[in-house]
Amino acid sequence: MARRPKSNQRRSGSRMLDAVLRKDFVAFIEKVFQTVSGADDYVANWHIEAMAHALELVRIGVNNRLGIFLPPRHLKSIVVSVAYPAWVLAQKPSCRIMVVSHSLDLAVTLQRQFRQVVESDWYLRLFPHMARAARKDTETEFVTHAGGGRLAVSVGGSITGRGAEIIIVDDPMKAEMANSAAEETKVRTWFDQTLSTRLNNKKSGAMILVMQRLSVGDLAAHAVNDFWVTLELPAIAQKIEAIPLYGSGVARRHPGELLHPERESEAEYDQLRAQLGTAGFNAQYLQAPIPAGGGMLRLEWFRRYRTLPDRRTWTRILHSWDTAVEDNDNADYSVWQKWVVAPGGIYLVDQLRRRILFPELRQIALKLIANDQPHHILIEHAASGRFLAQEVWVTLPLRERPKRVPRIVPVRDKISRAGQVSALIERGEVFLPAQADFLPELEAEIQAFPKAKHDDQIDAMTQALGFWQNDILCQQKPRVFLIHGVRDRYA
Repeated sequence: MARRPKSNQRRSGSRMLDAVLRKDFVAFIEKVFQTVSGADDYVANWHIEAMAHALELVRIGVNNRLGIFLPPRHLKSIVVSVAYPAWVLAQKPSCRIMVVSHSLDLAVTLQRQFRQVVESDWYLRLFPHMARAARKDTETEFVTHAGGGRLAVSVGGSITGRGAEIIIVDDPMKAEMANSAAEETKVRTWFDQTLSTRLNNKKSGAMILVMQRLSVGDLAAHAVNDFWVTLELPAIAQKIEAIPLYGSGVARRHPGELLHPERESEAEYDQLRAQLGTAGFNAQYLQAPIPAGGGMLRLEWFRRYRTLPDRRTWTRILHSWDTAVEDNDNADYSVWQKWVVAPGGIYLVDQLRRRILFPELRQIALKLIANDQPHHILIEHAASGRFLAQEVWVTLPLRERPKRVPRIVPVRDKISRAGQVSALIERGEVFLPAQADFLPELEAEIQAFPKAKHDDQIDAMTQALGFWQNDILCQQKPRVFLIHGVRDRYA
């Protein structure tokens, strides 16, 4: 028998691949990945099939509320926010899909990736009916000739007059905002009062929430109830379970098994746990947030020193202030802490905690600065702190002022600020003296946080640690510091 020409073999193979891509969502996901992330290697894993199975049940109408919770960098956005809308519209181009992200930048990025797919030669060859409508194609919206399409919005954005058959919420809050009560309230309120009213049909319309868990008050904890189907995939299995896969397969997990060992090993998880701290790792990678205060700061994480490192090895002296307004018995305390940065980490050297009025506060602050000549004086720009910062500012040489007294305006609550620096403490990079008169009060506040009556010492501490942490991240090359969310450029 004569062999077919190679060109015919290639055409036949191409037709077979096209046939698979039209029918197999998992194969379609791989092709989408190659289209939007061609420089990276696609590493297949069962968790992608698990997501595909759960999403297909939504598409065919078996479920209409789905929560998918898994660690960062496991393709959840490409699968759910890029590939899935392209797949749904290929089957039903009249379907209207709304995709929500925590920021407009992310929403536009995912929309751009989606457009890469639906405008690609291979996609239009497979689904020629998906040519877009020329009358509507913007940075945030793609409309098909059948009137369906994909709309990209950000949390808090205006969606007045807009509706959808499928609403996808993809990472509604940034990880660095974890445990921020204000941010959690903002997201929950917008979800309840705005987004949840945008389904065109409340009975048949579908809502999909895909995210990494962040805290016990995040949107997953708020929105998901018994009416939702959930796919929860921790990086390290915590129990025995059987997880349905696309087609007819089942993945069986046992405690301790890794989600995708080809991409992230136990050693890499150990590094992440050290980087994020127990609270951050448990939430983002195990999908098991710890209640606020339930392990965020532990006294045993702090290391102790009996003698400070040699003075010649110090690279920074920090003064950190948390100031109060009044001096009566019910008022908060004003707290000053002196920290030094030296080999091994950051060391608390001294502390003052007292109820004092502003004239005495100013006098004490200027005396301490004259004695220590600190590199940075950290004063929160709130209440009396704003006035103290101004008083200190004018005593310094003009060129030194922006660097030594950076403007600090906290945009996150106390729990969020503590959570940001908890990993530093857990890694053993924060040192307290083995003996000091102020230790009992400080230790008691650490142990009671965040339920203690006063948390002034914690505020001063997290302010210093947050500044030092961002000093390390920036390495002073661009000379930019991020202090609780606010950038300060040195003159």
